[in-house]
Amino acid sequence: MYFPPLRTAYEAADTSRFYVDGNGFIDFCEKFKYLDSILHCSLTSDADVDKRVASATAAFGVQRNVYNSKYLSEELKGEVYKAFVLPTLLYGCEAWSLREEIFKRLRSFHNRCARSMCRVNLHHTFRHHITTSSLFLV
Repeated sequence: MYFPPLRTAYEAADTSRFYVDGNGFIDFCEKFKYLDSILHCSLTSDADVDKRVASATAAFGVQRNVYNSKYLSEELKGEVYKAFVLPTLLYGCEAWSLREEIFKRLRSFHNRCARSMCRVNLHHTFRHHITTSSLFLV
């Protein structure tokens, strides 16, 4: 993997293949998956956070019938969310450099899940002035 110098584009560098004796050719790449985390040549956490949000969205969607059920209590929905979705979302987060932009993405995902578990859509939120803090189950 090639990490360009500061303020230099990845495309501007010489990332052509090179030969290693006895092993053949080696290629450079922009992204690399290591221990289920994404390392990007920009050395930011954006690619890994995007992958985690997509995985957590898939995990949330698998249990859609649990979260949309009107017969289950909100406490039980919160426990299922904490057991399945949050670990998927936050796996590897100790290595992220948490900027405000990344924090907003994580918060908006969490707020979207909380509204879905309470069966409140954005129309209800705006019409009845429902605050996001009143929806938190976790």
